[in-house]
Amino acid sequence: MEKTKNKKIIDVFNKNPPLEGVFSNGDLINDIGEKIEKNSLWDNILFLENHLKETIDLYYYITNIRNMVTGATLCIKKEIIETVFPFPNESVMFHDEWIALILASRKSISYSTEHLISYRVHAKQQIGVMKFSSFKRNSEVIKYILGHKTTEEYKCLLQIRKSFFRNYNKFKRLKNSYSGKLTIDLDSIIETNKKNIIKTEKIMKKSNFFCFFSIKPWINSLIKDN
Repeated sequence: MEKTKNKKIIDVFNKNPPLEGVFSNGDLINDIGEKIEKNSLWDNILFLENHLKETIDLYYYITNIRNMVTGATLCIKKEIIETVFPFPNESVMFHDEWIALILASRKSISYSTEHLISYRVHAKQQIGVMKFSSFKRNSEVIKYILGHKTTEEYKCLLQIRKSFFRNYNKFKRLKNSYSGKLTIDLDSIIETNKKNIIKTEKIMKKSNFFCFFSIKPWINSLIKDN
């Protein structure tokens, strides 16, 4: 861990008093503590802050792409504790994503781009990082979802559809299982992802009619209902 991590996180809070949470980037290290130079922590959890010129809407990112907050980098104010409890069942959503979702919906979370932790990559970790070889395609997918580019490449569209479908199902499960008081409009999140699935499927159908109906017959499950 960076020795000045606490000070640097507190500096972010002090510069923006309304913030309730701050997270950061980090280095990747192997089993014996050696730094993995190729990618940073954010690269491998697909938070592309360093690769995009446009400002990222953190709430949109977490509800339409994936969680970008690693619990080990996250610091929250004690005043927010009652708001984030109770946590959902971990089979639906982990605590770090839940906290990030709540704070992002309140527009009260931000980040430091500095590498303030060392994240160990090992065989038995609960949640791993992505394979380096998949970074390029996933970065293209994220740029599309954020509205920063267009694509008609079928393999890329398939990944885009998987991202929307994963979130569509995850937030439906969250809505059906969460026992606490919801402060987030889950119906809106679910509907947005559904609309994005249908939109993507229509582009996929146009891009490669044969693949859409023959190789992946399940892919039109939502488009048939609309």
